[in-house]
Amino acid sequence: MQGLRTGRRGPTLALMSQESDRGFVLAIAALLDDAVGDLIKAHMIPECTSELRKRILKYPGVLASAAARLNVACAFGWIGADTHHNLRNAKADRNKFAHSRGPLKFDSAEIKALCEKFRVPDMDGFRPHPPERSSFLLATQWALLHIWDAMDRCETPAQHVERPIRRIDSDPTD
Repeated sequence: MQGLRTGRRGPTLALMSQESDRGFVLAIAALLDDAVGDLIKAHMIPECTSELRKRILKYPGVLASAAARLNVACAFGWIGADTHHNLRNAKADRNKFAHSRGPLKFDSAEIKALCEKFRVPDMDGFRPHPPERSSFLLATQWALLHIWDAMDRCETPAQHVERPIRRIDSDPTD
């Protein structure tokens, strides 16, 4: 699974920091959604075909929505409660930015209120500026690290071997 994330790391985050607030949030939300999808794929059995993966993860599949993928990742213990909380919060920020008809920035009241809800690691009183954008970045980077760590700890599920089905009308001595 290492290869799934190496191409998405360094330059992508650096380029995102140059984006407008809207572009920044949308780009990071897409990165996080891809990472959670990759985490789910990492737990699928090797025999799971790409067609079946698409039917599960793409619309209208059962895990087509970001919310469904987040809930499954948390329910199966692949991510913790704080990471789940921060990812849901980032999704709420993403939806505000994506569906706003007017200009929206991190210093707007509704985005500030959302960013105050992030659970970020204690940094010995360090308060980055601007605090809302920094809280969003810190919480989402922290979540991304947890997702990547979960992928690294993921053991490929064992190959599932079904016993052959014997027809009822067949001879029991077969």
